[in-house]
Amino acid sequence: MAILDDGTIAVAFDPDWDLRRQRTSLAEESVSIGGKMATFLWGDYRSYSLPVTYIPSSDAMQINKWWRNGDELNADIQLEYFTLGDSYLGLLDQSYNPLYGDIKFRIVNTQQPFSQFIRPYTDEYAGTLEIEAI
Repeated sequence: MAILDDGTIAVAFDPDWDLRRQRTSLAEESVSIGGKMATFLWGDYRSYSLPVTYIPSSDAMQINKWWRNGDELNADIQLEYFTLGDSYLGLLDQSYNPLYGDIKFRIVNTQQPFSQFIRPYTDEYAGTLEIEAI
């Protein structure tokens, strides 16, 4: 179960099992005149790719609106088991998952997240939701 909310409206949905999570480090590497390599880590942020099938049109339109407006969102993803690629990770490690804390997210899809109907339905959508911590 995943829940996104902007403080006023909440949308709950079930992401598909092939979701991905990433941690991106903000780092800089430099080489001194003497040839010594130095790496400076400035921080990191997390991002998630959440494929969703069979999301109602009202929820899809709300998520598309948040994406269009660039709204900051709260996110809560609660999964018991998690796969990353072909490897099984077992219970979700809450220390890795920032969604239990007070971190804001933004939808960063390059195109509208939900723009395709699921055949034969005309009131349910499918798409992939890309979110990043801000």
